[in-house]
Amino acid sequence: MKIFITGATGYIGNRLTYVLANNNNDVHILVRDLKSKNIPVSKNIKVFQGDLCDFNSIYQAMKGCEYVYHAAAFTD
Repeated sequence: MKIFITGATGYIGNRLTYVLANNNNDVHILVRDLKSKNIPVSKNIKVFQGDLCDFNSIYQAMKGCEYVYHAAAFTD
């Protein structure tokens, strides 16, 4: 199944992303900075660059996903 996860570079979102990807799910994640050292990497993880405040970014990353896990938080 396809799953969209927000907050995948944070502690909980990162662990959740790996667990779901390692169970043969296709996981889509949205990250602000592609240079972040916390981006999870796996053959089942597809990384999208964008911002949660931008509808088009979210739409592109969520396209085709059946489930959403929202683990993102507002940070300065």
